[in-house]
Amino acid sequence: MEVVVISRDTIKPFLPTPLHLRHVKLSFLDQLSQKIFSPFIYFYTSDSSFNFARLKKSLSEILTGFYPFAGRLKDDFFVDCNDNGVDFFQAQVNCKLSRLIERPDYVEIKKLLPYPEMDDCGDKLLAIQVNIFECNGIAIGLCFARKVFDGSPMFTFVNNWAAKARDPDSNLILYPKFDLAKLFPPRDMPGYKVVSLTAEEKKKVYIAKGFVFSANALAALKAMYAANHSHLHPPPSRVESVSAFIWSRFMVATQGDKARQVGKSYRVVQAVNLRPRANPPLPETCVGNLSRFAMTVPSMEGTAEDGFGLITQMREAIKMIDGDYVKELQEGNPNPKANHLDGKIKKAEKIGSFFTFTSVSKYPIYEADFGFGNPIWVTMGAQPVGNLVILMPTRSDDMQALINMKRDELAKLEADRVFQAFVSPTFDAKVLLHSSL
Repeated sequence: MEVVVISRDTIKPFLPTPLHLRHVKLSFLDQLSQKIFSPFIYFYTSDSSFNFARLKKSLSEILTGFYPFAGRLKDDFFVDCNDNGVDFFQAQVNCKLSRLIERPDYVEIKKLLPYPEMDDCGDKLLAIQVNIFECNGIAIGLCFARKVFDGSPMFTFVNNWAAKARDPDSNLILYPKFDLAKLFPPRDMPGYKVVSLTAEEKKKVYIAKGFVFSANALAALKAMYAANHSHLHPPPSRVESVSAFIWSRFMVATQGDKARQVGKSYRVVQAVNLRPRANPPLPETCVGNLSRFAMTVPSMEGTAEDGFGLITQMREAIKMIDGDYVKELQEGNPNPKANHLDGKIKKAEKIGSFFTFTSVSKYPIYEADFGFGNPIWVTMGAQPVGNLVILMPTRSDDMQALINMKRDELAKLEADRVFQAFVSPTFDAKVLLHSSL
C-alpha cells in the first residue's frame, strides 16, 4: 500500500490564545509519564459530503478552546500555548479501503499517520493526516503526545472536532479544563527517573496484530470464567474475561509445561482511569495523565481454564487504586502503597517482563461523525512496546484486541488451538463497509 502526502499545512487556532493562558504547567502525573505518542486511526466509508476545507476550518475553530493542543512542550515542565499550530497533512492511498480492512496489516496502517515513526513528532502535542483511498474512503490518523494526554481528553477532542465539523453552530461542544497542575502540583524529583524505552529496546522488533472476539465468543468466555469464579460479584466482565484468556493462552503457548513457573516472574499491569476514583470524582473533561496502573505478580494458581487466578488478583489490585491512592499522588508520592509488591515476590524469584492490558472500550470513540457518517472502524497504530494488549470496541457488540509482542511469541499465541477457537484475525469487511449506511 503506497501512501503519498500531497499537501502539508499547519492549522492554528481561529482566535489567538490570551496571554494569561499561554503557559499550562504539567501536573505531577504528567511528570511521571513517558514522552511517547498515542496513534489512533478513524476509518470512514466514501461519502459525497466529504469537505476537506470544512475539516480544516472546524479544526481551527475547535483549537481555540483546546489551545494547548496547538502549542509546544517545553523542557518537560510546561506547554507553551504559542499557537504554533497542528501539522495537518492530506494524503492519497493507492488502494481501496476494503483491501485494508479485509486483512489489516499494522505495518501498512502506520503509513496513515502523519508521523509513522512517532519519535519524529518532536515537541508537538498533536499531528493529523487525512487519507483518501481510491474508493473515496477516508482514514483520519492522529498522533497525540502521551506525555500530556491520556485516552479521555484524546477522544473528547476528536468528538468535539467532529461535532464542530458536522455543525458549525453545534452547542454540543464540551471544552475541557487545563488546570490539573492545581490538583497535582509539579514536583522537584532529583532522584526520580521516568521509565522510558532505551535505545536497545527501541531496536527490538515487536509486531502488532489485531484479533476480533465476536459477541458469541465474548459471551462464551464470560460464562466460562463466571462458572470458575462463582465467588466474584459482579461476575467477570468482558474486559476481565478477555484479559485473563489472552494471558493464560500466552503463557501456555509460549511456555508449555513451564507456564506456572515462568508466569510468577511476570508483573501483570492494568491501566486504570483515576477520574472516577478521586474524592470527589473528577470530570472526564479534565485534561492530563489521569490514568495509572494496577499491578500484580501472578500466583499462577488454578488452571488455564480459569485464567490462572488472574481475574481475582487484578480485581484486588484495582480496588487499591482508590481515593487514598489519588491523595498520595496529590501529595507528591510517585509510588503509592498500592503499587508495592512486598510479600508477593519471594527473594529467590526473578522479576521478568511486564504484561500490560489497557482498555478504551468504555469511551465513545464511534461517535466521531464529521458530517460523513460515523467511523466504521477505529484502531491504533503499532506501539514500540512488547506484551501490550489494547482492547477496543467495534461498531457491533464485538471486541478487538490489538496485541503488540515479539514476532516469535505472537506466532506461538496465534497457533494455539484454544486461542484460535475464540478469535478471528479479521473483520467481516462487507458488514463494516455497509455499517454506516
